[in-house]
Amino acid sequence: MENKYYEGSFKLPTEKIDSLFATGFKSRLNKQETYDFINIGVAPGGVICVWLTSSRTTEIGRFQAKEAPIPPIDELLTDSFLKTTDEYIDWKLKSIKERGHTYMHPDSIPFGLWDSYRKRYSYRQRIEFLNDEELLDWQTDFYNGEAFFIGLFNPIITEYSDQAVPRYTHPNWIYNDSLYGAGVTFNEPENDEGV
Repeated sequence: MENKYYEGSFKLPTEKIDSLFATGFKSRLNKQETYDFINIGVAPGGVICVWLTSSRTTEIGRFQAKEAPIPPIDELLTDSFLKTTDEYIDWKLKSIKERGHTYMHPDSIPFGLWDSYRKRYSYRQRIEFLNDEELLDWQTDFYNGEAFFIGLFNPIITEYSDQAVPRYTHPNWIYNDSLYGAGVTFNEPENDEGV
């Protein structure tokens, strides 16, 4: 979106990664699992975040790339039908708009916003039922790119822990042999009352 190229070389926190792979997490079926992938995200301004991903996504680091000259298209993409870097950028922006992703004009990019998503707060998510409902599982996506899809007795929802700000949460429960669920999308900006 900036029409800029960033590059960098970063040392990943291998002890943290090894520990997360070894410890794993409880799945929504309460089985011990571990992560499957390492994902990398790049935001405007050269902000790079790295996550371990499976049915749970955990951030392992944030890095800062430096702006560099944009290389010729044949160095970026081999066997491309695109002939210039400008064609590639136009094609990519068109693809973003067609898939319904948020497009930001280069003059309105909120630099620094992504780092604010990384701030953590000590809390737990909880739902209280009025009858004999039984919580089945819980999915939450966070603004910082983390996520989980877990079962009833997972410590993430039974104990306080440091978590990022949720973007979306979706608990499922059973009542009278029927499955129910609720999806809650959190509004990113605070309103005037600070809620």
